[in-house]
Amino acid sequence: MTMDGSQSEKPPMAITWPRIVRNVAFGGYGDEAEVFLQLRNEFPGIGGTIVTQQTVRAAKRVTLSGLPGAGHRTYLKHVMLKKLDDYFCRTSQYTYPHISRPLGSFAPDNNPEREMGYLYEWVPGSDGFAWEYQSSEGAEHVQLEEWGVFIALFSEAGIPLNKDIAQNDNGLISKNIVHELSGTFECELNLLWKRIDFGENSLYVQYDVLGEFLDAHATALKETLGRLRYELLMLSYKFLISHEGLCERDLGRLELLEREYRLSALRQHNPVVVA
Repeated sequence: MTMDGSQSEKPPMAITWPRIVRNVAFGGYGDEAEVFLQLRNEFPGIGGTIVTQQTVRAAKRVTLSGLPGAGHRTYLKHVMLKKLDDYFCRTSQYTYPHISRPLGSFAPDNNPEREMGYLYEWVPGSDGFAWEYQSSEGAEHVQLEEWGVFIALFSEAGIPLNKDIAQNDNGLISKNIVHELSGTFECELNLLWKRIDFGENSLYVQYDVLGEFLDAHATALKETLGRLRYELLMLSYKFLISHEGLCERDLGRLELLEREYRLSALRQHNPVVVA
């Protein structure tokens, strides 16, 4: 699928395994979207549809309202977050990746009756741990390993990932942070967690600050991520701040880089571009 939702002119490749999209469980909902746990091997998105030989546990986030193309936009925002997460990990700012891999997106193709949203790597675990416990000595605040440095680094880039992390009716209970081993009454939680939900209501990016960060760290980003990933990061950023500002060449380049990136993200599952 291209950026405007139309199909690529490239003819589909023949594959010898079936396409599988199976709902496994309902993953939750919010003001903006519903999320479903799926087992699937078909991943539509910018740059074409990818089919993998092995099935993948994926989160399907369906946007409940918004302009056509909202799924592609949230996907591209997730891509930027993931590449920055990779950069911070590879430069030893923190140890464990805290953003899941985005895998694809889908749009209504000018048909409001069709779904729009995007797909990303399912994060095992649960949210809803307590930020604070009451003890005989008073309130004890829960310490989430690597949380402080994670928030500080993304805040420097204009991305406040410490927003929308507590339930509306109980500010002491977490949300949008999935911990793989939560459920124990501990005041020190280990680093096996990931931040989720990057919709407009949950995460407002300060794009002017982000642009300054990307310019200031251009050399280090290219050296750490590679020139193609830096180009992907910059084109995704430019698309989000001004879709109309991208020329036809840049849009074509973005599609090509996104396809290569998604193939790389799914490489262990034997991916093939089919459309």
